[in-house]
Amino acid sequence: MNGLRLTHQQNLSHDTSFVCAGLASKEIPRTKRRQRILPLVGKGGDARDPYEDEAVYKTVSPLHAFIHRHARFRFAKYPVKTLPLFSKKLTISPQYQKRIKKMTNPKLSRAANDFRSDTFTTPTPAMLEAMVNATFGDDVYQEDSTTTEFEKEIARLTGMEAALFVLSGTMGNQIGVRVHLDRPPHSVLCDYRAHVYAEEGSGLAILSQAMVTPVHPANGIYMTLDDVKRWVTLGDDVHTAPTKVISLEVTIGGVLTPIEEIGKISEFARAKGIKVHCDGARLWNASVASGHSLSDYCQYFDSVSMCVSKGLGAPIGGVLASTTANIKHGRWLRKQQGGGIRQAGVLTSAALVALKEVWPTMHETHQKTKALAKDLEALGVVPQIPVDTNFFFIDAGKSNIDMGVLLEQCQKFDVKLMDERIAMHHQISYEATENLKAAIAAAVDITKTLPPGHASRAGAGGYAITAKMNEYN
Repeated sequence: MNGLRLTHQQNLSHDTSFVCAGLASKEIPRTKRRQRILPLVGKGGDARDPYEDEAVYKTVSPLHAFIHRHARFRFAKYPVKTLPLFSKKLTISPQYQKRIKKMTNPKLSRAANDFRSDTFTTPTPAMLEAMVNATFGDDVYQEDSTTTEFEKEIARLTGMEAALFVLSGTMGNQIGVRVHLDRPPHSVLCDYRAHVYAEEGSGLAILSQAMVTPVHPANGIYMTLDDVKRWVTLGDDVHTAPTKVISLEVTIGGVLTPIEEIGKISEFARAKGIKVHCDGARLWNASVASGHSLSDYCQYFDSVSMCVSKGLGAPIGGVLASTTANIKHGRWLRKQQGGGIRQAGVLTSAALVALKEVWPTMHETHQKTKALAKDLEALGVVPQIPVDTNFFFIDAGKSNIDMGVLLEQCQKFDVKLMDERIAMHHQISYEATENLKAAIAAAVDITKTLPPGHASRAGAGGYAITAKMNEYN
């Protein structure tokens, strides 16, 4: 580097993204002058100049620290020493702490007034800190200790042999079903509203070459053994696609399927050689609401997919639990689908925090949802289906409420809603809940003044299938 040095005696910029030595020097080509050295954050630890091993860095944001931790790859073209990795726990700079406080304040968080889905939560301070201090092993080679710890914890909680971290619940579902299907023709039996069928881009048809048998529950709420017996395809008739997998979504629309009914379906399926998969995106909610443990539910399934980015509030990811053999196969399928994550610890560290921090408080979200339901019913707004966990589906027809008017009122009252579904989560604020009730009350009053035959201005949005949650009721 022609003797260029950057030492601690020099007047360094307070900009946390200050650049390498000789930035303004014409002796270095422009492309190299623009190459940044991202600063290292340490708590009592040292940070050294990659060229001269002299301390030059200042405390910066966790994001810069994270990038710097991998900066050795950015400097591979320079004949310099390997950049030092962190030896001590990182600290979050005061400036970033202020940003985190604002972001996670119930009154200021962008998630605080968002009733569209429980996927709109933002990471908590504890999650962000865990992400900053995560391990950075390569999970494709199963070398990341944080990810391994998370997968073992899921296996323990579910009573399954093994688990696999995946990028989303959709990926978990598609892999979970695929490991049970060795060759077509075959079919998957599920509820007609099931996410694996209606909301995953025809993944079953494309990835598993499976025909789907969508079932309309006779009770209009959840699938029963009688429904399964009516619609299952058995035998070896060459005109058919035999049922090889039954997929149950727990919860579906926030409604609990009785665990006794799940047990009956499982017993029937296993007697017929049919595998049972659980779309347990919100199995966490089912466990809390019913009082049954995850392992109580999972004993009836051959594979279980769960989300950590919904009710648990982690930023990204899901997990698939099954037998050791299925998870081994699942790793191939995950890689095939582009889900082979390298430094997965950044994500699984947040998921571990969510298990300890958010899951124990989930019952409070359920209580708030039921309290909201009681208040809405007092306004004449009735639900499409029972309110068991964190969802309230407005029955617009029975409630005599125009959804176009309601969505307009939601904008005026600064709350977000995209369809009939009201989704509660741990970051919804009290003020937002009160504003939502006010918006609904206003919409009810305005709807009464609309002329007969009024065409609603509600546009297509959200989950169109939600309008059919109780098609038979």
